[in-house]
Amino acid sequence: MLKDAGLVTAEAGPGNRRVYHVDAAGVARVQMYFDRFWNRALGAFQIAVEEKRT
Repeated sequence: MLKDAGLVTAEAGPGNRRVYHVDAAGVARVQMYFDRFWNRALGAFQIAVEEKRT
């Protein structure tokens, strides 16, 4: 699931093992998504608070 989401890469290890590594680009995309989400949510909250004050 994490590999399909682009958050990790996998390589063959010894025997039947797989070695997984965090994909920095995938994690950066998730961080950008949450940055946008929180900026919008907090911006909307700020507007709502300011409207209640007036």
